[in-house]
Amino acid sequence: MKTYHVLLVDDHPVVRTGISQILKAENVFEIYEADHGEEAWHLLQTQPFDLLLLDLRMPRLNGLDLVRRLRTMYRMPPIIILSAFADAAQALTLFRHGIRGYILKDEATTTICDAIRTVLSGDLWVSPRLAARLYQHHSMPSIRLSEREREVLLHLARGWSNRRIAEALHITENTVRNHVAAIFNKTGATSRVAAVILALKYGEITLDDIAIGD
Repeated sequence: MKTYHVLLVDDHPVVRTGISQILKAENVFEIYEADHGEEAWHLLQTQPFDLLLLDLRMPRLNGLDLVRRLRTMYRMPPIIILSAFADAAQALTLFRHGIRGYILKDEATTTICDAIRTVLSGDLWVSPRLAARLYQHHSMPSIRLSEREREVLLHLARGWSNRRIAEALHITENTVRNHVAAIFNKTGATSRVAAVILALKYGEITLDDIAIGD
């Protein structure tokens, strides 16, 4: 079984300890810790990591500035933001800088593991509560999804990978990819997160829909 090397960056020791215990219980993560951005930057220069869990508000190089600096690296690791605030404008800026996920700190602890698995599989992940605020920053014509496309979109909103969606709907991964491509085409989105945000805005799905079956 592959072991994933995760760097957890947060200036609150209690938060780091709690998250580390959650991840270590999965038996597939090796956790490294840093309590500010400069320490994280140094560690990232000395060894590779499979994923970076990053707080935003820290002394000695905050999360956003660290992300900006990491963009200069040849291989920036996938980054998931840990934040106490559902700040839509800030989240959009971070996604434009290449982050792969955004978790709110008051969500269920199992959410962290789900988000990490989703991002490690190559997909994006965003808190549904944050998505409700993000959609206000977008505009587009009304959209019409097929029933199957809507089912796929709901699972995308829950952060599921193509494989997990295929298993749930009893279809192939290639069929899932085709549905995702159709969703992108109809919404005008260029990422899974954007597609979910736009579908929320125009009533194709609701937050209650997303919550069902989590």
